[in-house]
Amino acid sequence: MESGRARSFCAPEAEEVFAAARKGEPWALKVVDETVDYLALGVAAYACLLDPDVIILSGGVSQASDLLVGPIMDRINGVVPFKPKLVALSLGNRAVLLGAIPMMLHQTIAYPSP
Repeated sequence: MESGRARSFCAPEAEEVFAAARKGEPWALKVVDETVDYLALGVAAYACLLDPDVIILSGGVSQASDLLVGPIMDRINGVVPFKPKLVALSLGNRAVLLGAIPMMLHQTIAYPSP
């Protein structure tokens, strides 16, 4: 405790973890490896269920495609009958907002107020 107050722990943001992994920091490489495991499970489940040609990563993880796409594809190799193409959307965190705008417009136009 410093000055009678407990020190607070602040977990690093995803972009900080990815930056540290690119520098070879062991703790960050471990976090990225675990993230790849979870994402590979999701991609494999989605691929088996829906058999898509392409799966798109978006949001914050898309900005770490150099660390994620190859390892995810390695993990699902031999697990799914037909491997989809895995690509990262370059919109980053803007993808959610850009996807929400047409939905909002559709809802507004489809249900005009009396």
